[in-house]
Amino acid sequence: MQETSPGPKAGKADWRRWLRRILASIDDPDAQSCRIRSQLVDHLGSHPPRCIATFSALPGEPALLDLIGTQPDHRWVLPRVIGDELLFHQIDHPEQLQTGAFGIAEPPADLPLVAIEEIDLFLCPGLGFDQRGMRLGRGKGFYDRTLTAAKATAQRIGIAYLEQIVPRIPCDPHDVPMDRIISSNGVITCENP
Repeated sequence: MQETSPGPKAGKADWRRWLRRILASIDDPDAQSCRIRSQLVDHLGSHPPRCIATFSALPGEPALLDLIGTQPDHRWVLPRVIGDELLFHQIDHPEQLQTGAFGIAEPPADLPLVAIEEIDLFLCPGLGFDQRGMRLGRGKGFYDRTLTAAKATAQRIGIAYLEQIVPRIPCDPHDVPMDRIISSNGVITCENP
């Protein structure tokens, strides 16, 4: 039985603790990641962006790196942490990644740098998402700062296991909502606040 989610007055710290427990108990994350990748491929076929920013999954996050190199019409970029910002580098194969900040697999500095204005679609990890498209990250603000600097036409898609989608996540004025969320159950078009 799944434990009750935090109440409506709970803050982000309470939600992060609860979502971390939920993520630690996800059934068959590999199968869910496979379904999420399939949903994403279908979405990319009908909404063809040219340059896609993806991420290296932390424990408890859906794995997307198997898509790199399988979509020849798309250019894939991954972030590298430098101080408090993300720099994006083009990557052709997941084998090019190396362990970087916070133990996350990142592109090495010598791979081609891609300006944030060139990115058409951001695939965003998070601890949780809600129907409005609000995303609860890990608390460092990397993605909110990045998405604020992105071009206005860039798509923002949250990538989540079904258990990570909750009715309402607490948010602050600086939090950037997603346009869509892709889970193993399909694509949710968000009702941005």
